[in-house]
Amino acid sequence: KGCCYFHSSTPGVPFCFFRKHAAPRELVRRAEKCSILDTQRIHCGWQGISRTQCKQKGCCYRDSLTPGVPHCYYTLEDVPAERVAKVEQCTVSDSEKVDCGFHGITVDDCRNQGCCYMHSFNRGIPYCFYKKGIKSGPTPVRNTLSDPSPLHMCSTLGFDRVDCGFPGITEATCH
Repeated sequence: KGCCYFHSSTPGVPFCFFRKHAAPRELVRRAEKCSILDTQRIHCGWQGISRTQCKQKGCCYRDSLTPGVPHCYYTLEDVPAERVAKVEQCTVSDSEKVDCGFHGITVDDCRNQGCCYMHSFNRGIPYCFYKKGIKSGPTPVRNTLSDPSPLHMCSTLGFDRVDCGFPGITEATCH
């Protein structure tokens, strides 16, 4: 395939990826459209949807280290307007979140109460909280290395990698 192969401990970062500046333009465009913050992801599918099923729907699929963040999601360009309005109600800074549940509440129980659910890395912030106004918190890194040596042609960082393989691809198949 002529691609690069490096393991990553970050979920969703491909092991097999195109050399710098060698990916087809359409794949680069698609990868850029899918590079959005966890808080901007709007679910495009159902719980347990596979990567293949998600991509067949024309959506993005990327793992997240943040619990409750969808793996299959719309690009910002393709999301239906009514879904945007719903998500914007839950875009609340940590300092403005008012608890709407209890410790250990499930995502489904929280949302069934009409509340929002999103994990926070800050201690003491409720995961289940009221929607905005009812009661009352990375820009992708671009690799700028210009050395055209083979090592630098494969030095693309994390989510800037454009997938060149499939789940379970071996290093031999990738190269």
